[in-house]
Amino acid sequence: MYGTCRYPKKIIILQFGAPYFLSDLNHCNVLSKSGYTYKEGDRVTGCPDKKAKTGISMNKNRRYAIIIILVTNAILISLLESVIPIPIPVPGVKLGLANIITLIAIIFLPFKDVLLIVIIRSFVVALLTRGVMMLAFSLTGGIVSALIMALLYKKFSGVFSIKGISIVGAIFHNTMQITVASFLLGELVILYYLPVLLVSAVITGLITGSIAEIAISEIRKKGILFDK
Repeated sequence: MYGTCRYPKKIIILQFGAPYFLSDLNHCNVLSKSGYTYKEGDRVTGCPDKKAKTGISMNKNRRYAIIIILVTNAILISLLESVIPIPIPVPGVKLGLANIITLIAIIFLPFKDVLLIVIIRSFVVALLTRGVMMLAFSLTGGIVSALIMALLYKKFSGVFSIKGISIVGAIFHNTMQITVASFLLGELVILYYLPVLLVSAVITGLITGSIAEIAISEIRKKGILFDK
């Protein structure tokens, strides 16, 4: 079916029970007409001849559900990773698979939600595995790397791919962890581990970035989430 845009500037489309706002539509694929609601597969015609712009407004219940799902997955991945032996006798070297969840959150959620996911994951995993003493390391590294990755995605996504953003995030994560460890323990000798941690960050960042890139592509393709 085809419907005519009744609102020259804005039309509200309901999908998954949440409102989405499409402005300046021009023959845009939207959702068969049902009263004043358009459903997937339909088109709107007669809108202004301008480039379509899309903005998404997610209701609170849906947003909280997504945050809970991502936090739960991040915690489970981190706990699983903690029991996987790494054949490198250097403190701080790990796969960093939870970074996949952070990247997904950066693409689809506001940064405050990304921080919330990182903080909750760091607290829970630290309490269940390495103890409160390790919280400062993981929390600092997690927050700084999330900030850097979010900045790169927002400002330099045309330059950095998801894999590239992941590698940079892993480098900052490991650098912050070793810096905090050196400061708290008062041992500069710990910084000698930094070159090994930087090399491992490139390798693990590439792995997690590749997985995240596939996951993000599938999420977009299936319309599970939409870019913020």
